[in-house]
This record gives sequence, C-alpha cells and structure tokens, in this order.
Amino acid sequence: MNQYFKKSELRHKESQYKAFKHKNYYVSFFNDEFGLAFALWWDFDSLIFCEYIVVSCDNRGIGAGSRLLEHLAKLKKQIVLEVEKGSELALFYVKNNFVINEYSYNAIPLNGEEAEKYDLFSYSESLTKEEYDYFWNVINEPEYQF
Repeated sequence: MNQYFKKSELRHKESQYKAFKHKNYYVSFFNDEFGLAFALWWDFDSLIFCEYIVVSCDNRGIGAGSRLLEHLAKLKKQIVLEVEKGSELALFYVKNNFVINEYSYNAIPLNGEEAEKYDLFSYSESLTKEEYDYFWNVINEPEYQF
C-alpha cells in the first residue's frame, strides 16, 4: 500500500486492523488473467465508499481495475470514491462510468497527517445533495473514525 498511496492517505496499522474487523468493511480481491486488484470498502446501507482501490503496477491497463469496479457495480448501490485533485486516475474512473461531483471535499485525516483536497466521484450519476450529505455525515461518525 505504501507504494500506491501517500502517507496522509493511509491508516495506521492498528486503525486498519480495526477497520478489517468492522461489520461494514469489506475486501474485494481478484488475482487472475486480468491481474491483481483489490478494493477495501465500506457498505453504508445506501452507498458504497471505496476507501482504497489498488491495481498492481504490473497489471495496469489490462482490465484488472475495470473488472473490480464492475464487481462493485453489481452490488446495486451508489459507489463513491475519492481521487486526488489533478490525478491522471480521474480519466480511468471516467472511462469506467464514474462522474465527478461538484461538492468540495477534503479527505478525512486517517493518521494525524493534514487532510488533502480530493475530487469526489460517484458511479454513473452525480450525487444528489441528500446523498452527499448522507455520505459526509456517515463517514464522520465516530464509529468509522479510529
């Protein structure tokens, strides 16, 4: 994970262990002809928040990430994820039917580092104000901040 994310984006080891034990935290993992890819995500009733999506550098451009996103889309919930402002990853998500939302968004600081500004993407359509408010409120609940 350290080679794919900035320090400010990563949980401390103890915090990640707590997340893995949480009833609403999931891992989706593929390692096949499309390559190695995984997502760590939260199921927040009406939406999925992808905290981390990782595609091995050796497997980029051959469909591993797209297959992972298709898997999550089959769950029939709105998918929300954050992308660092100005990142070339934005093109990948747009290609996979994600849209950028107009709401300003700073990531939740996970390890004492300063939060960064991100673009908030959602699957196939923009979040309504109510969906965004729900997302913002739920990720700020103490239950998910550790």
